[in-house]
Amino acid sequence: MSTESGLMIIRREILIWFALVAQLGIIMSVSIYIGYRAGFWLDQVFGTRMWFTIGGTLLGVASGFYSLYRLVARMMEREATDGDDEE
Repeated sequence: MSTESGLMIIRREILIWFALVAQLGIIMSVSIYIGYRAGFWLDQVFGTRMWFTIGGTLLGVASGFYSLYRLVARMMEREATDGDDEE
């Protein structure tokens, strides 16, 4: 393996992990925002005082963590199968 191709592999890995980190941030922020907005809307409809907002935000956080778990599990599975192919 030449030095140049080794650098290309390292750059590719860095870009893959950068994309993963960006995806994690987007998933969490969108999930929390959607849960918050849905809860806020329900509070306005039913005239409650922040109960649905709190519940919706917590549901958004839980949904975000679940999505993150699935994404990381999929990435780890892909890494494991890529490692098996190299052997």
